[in-house]
Amino acid sequence: MMNDTFSWKRFGLFARAELAGQGRRMLLKAGGFALTCFMIYSLWNIDAIFNTGHRFFSFSIAGARGFAWIVFTVIVMVNLSRSFKRYFSKGEAVTALTIPAARSEKFLYVALKNMLFVPLGLELILCLNDVLWTTLFGHTNLFGMLFDAIVKYMDIRLALFLLFVLLNGFALLAFFLAGAVVFRRHQFLGTLIAFFVLNIPLFVLVQIEPGMVYQFNRTMDWPTNMAILDLVTLGIGILWIYIARRRFSTLQITK
Repeated sequence: MMNDTFSWKRFGLFARAELAGQGRRMLLKAGGFALTCFMIYSLWNIDAIFNTGHRFFSFSIAGARGFAWIVFTVIVMVNLSRSFKRYFSKGEAVTALTIPAARSEKFLYVALKNMLFVPLGLELILCLNDVLWTTLFGHTNLFGMLFDAIVKYMDIRLALFLLFVLLNGFALLAFFLAGAVVFRRHQFLGTLIAFFVLNIPLFVLVQIEPGMVYQFNRTMDWPTNMAILDLVTLGIGILWIYIARRRFSTLQITK
């Protein structure tokens, strides 16, 4: 068993070898997602394409964006749930776990690939598709909307809120990463059920004691509240990554 001492040089070699072996499959998946986004926007904008005038384009583009984001979210979460699938199959796990790289290096590669590069890559494809359609019909694209929000409306409140959204996304990705290694079978379904079960106390608390939220907002100013929520959310995300790392470090081939 290789000593689990992290080496950036060995990590780079391992990542390059993994990408070389999976590059074609990843390109095919990216192309499939791009085609899916194109078809979603096409179907939602048939009226605009044929100039029937039955619907406003702004409504059609909003619907296409919403549906495309749902597809994007599902694909990212399912992909995350399959992060460690190759380590659970006896045929592949023997090879995967004995590759000349420390487990910490393998874990970092899996985490960066499925929590950062895959979501960012798919999001870029989605946004470029949005630019194509909005340019075609003269509408504001997602990049333009984000630019307007940053340049025209950015203040401490909006900055903290955007940070809160990003940290929530990070925590959710980290939770599905943890679920991918905690559950040995049906990782996506198991993680999804665990997510709802763990959130039941929060749902109940909000329903029973809605005054607590009001009192929390009343005792401190809004930026302070958001800053606290940002720190708590960041801590939760780090906790899930720690759990995933610990579980992976003790992973054994059992089937």
